Amino acid sequence: MKKGMLIGLAVLMTGGCALRPEPLELSVEKREIMLGEELEIHVDEGKISSVDAFGMMEDSQIIEKDGKYFFEAFVPGTYSILASQDGATSEAILIDVCEKGKDPTERPKTVDVAWVLDDPESFVDRQVTLLASLPQMAAVDENGDFYPVALPVEREGGMLRLNGRPVEIGSCLAQLDGVLKRREEGDYEFWVEDYQMVLDGAARTTN
Repeated sequence: MKKGMLIGLAVLMTGGCALRPEPLELSVEKREIMLGEELEIHVDEGKISSVDAFGMMEDSQIIEKDGKYFFEAFVPGTYSILASQDGATSEAILIDVCEKGKDPTERPKTVDVAWVLDDPESFVDRQVTLLASLPQMAAVDENGDFYPVALPVEREGGMLRLNGRPVEIGSCLAQLDGVLKRREEGDYEFWVEDYQMVLDGAARTTN
């Protein structure tokens, strides 16, 4: 894939000397659970004072038991767990929730951009819903042309070129419905048919 660079990096690096809050660290023992199963979310001691730091999540909940936090979903799908408190925000953790009797290794139709970047050929010409982090600025290629991109949520590094319907939101998590295509240049781009901002931290399958 041809390399591009994100505009605005210099602005982020020169944004002043104010101290930034330390990021919240979340972790889980596994990323695939069965419907109705509770999954403990490990957090830095003292960094989260209540379950309210996780916000509301559609079709799922996070509850507190004896100072520990547990995630549970009521509908199969892929969920993104986030926490925010006192200006500090965690990275998203994606959890696949599968119905009992089905193999949890069968990926749902909602996938993180990272999965597409790792194995794009398995997604070419497939209808899929992406869970993506959308930057505020576009990327620019070696010819100086701007183009929109979607970034992975699960990790840092890599980006996927967007085409099709213009995506008029940024600096947020989003679900992008569309089809992955192989470009004449040999790299890949995602043709967006529809999109929506993820406001509650929960992603959905399109089954």
